[in-house]
Amino acid sequence: MFCDICKKNGLVQYRVVSAKQKDWIFTCKDCWQEFTKNEGYRYGGTRKANRRSKK
Repeated sequence: MFCDICKKNGLVQYRVVSAKQKDWIFTCKDCWQEFTKNEGYRYGGTRKANRRSKK
């Protein structure tokens, strides 16, 4: 899973949107911490790789 801002691969991403960013995007933890400062910031959930173990 890749961050929509920095394009780095990661296991955990945050679904976010702001007044500047009209469409929902996924960010890594580093980009998410900066993104929270944007006007109109909203959090939409967390996406995790291998969230459930396969049976």
